[in-house]
Amino acid sequence: MNKKGFTLIELIVAIGVFSLIVLAMVTISFSVIQSQRKAFALQVTQEASRYILESMGKEVRTSKINSPDSPTIQVTVLDITNARGENVVYQFMNNRVYRQGEPLSPTNLEVNGGFYISKRTLPVRARITTVMQVKTAGAKVEEQAEIYLQNTIAPR
Repeated sequence: MNKKGFTLIELIVAIGVFSLIVLAMVTISFSVIQSQRKAFALQVTQEASRYILESMGKEVRTSKINSPDSPTIQVTVLDITNARGENVVYQFMNNRVYRQGEPLSPTNLEVNGGFYISKRTLPVRARITTVMQVKTAGAKVEEQAEIYLQNTIAPR
């Protein structure tokens, strides 16, 4: 007798193998989505951090430092006189960076840090080292990113 078709055992084995393949694909998809969210959060954190450092750096390079010398003690306030003769204060406070009391950092990031100010005489120029910890605020675990940055700027 020549019957065409599948036996019950063959169908159960085929369904089991198909289920394992689908389960593996779903797991891989969730993993890829989680990695993409983490990478996006890290990118946003890096871009915002770069903006903060570049904004401060551009102004500090052409400024006179008014803050007292503190090469070994981290301070949270930087007082400068910019190229236009305006007195400008940068401050790390309440998980944000402020310029003249206005937030420089976005609300979705927590920014902590400070300044090391070295006002040496010639031949060594004055320099300001900015140290920051930047992390996403209140995000899901897979969307959290945290970076540490340090930048040294010498006024011209």
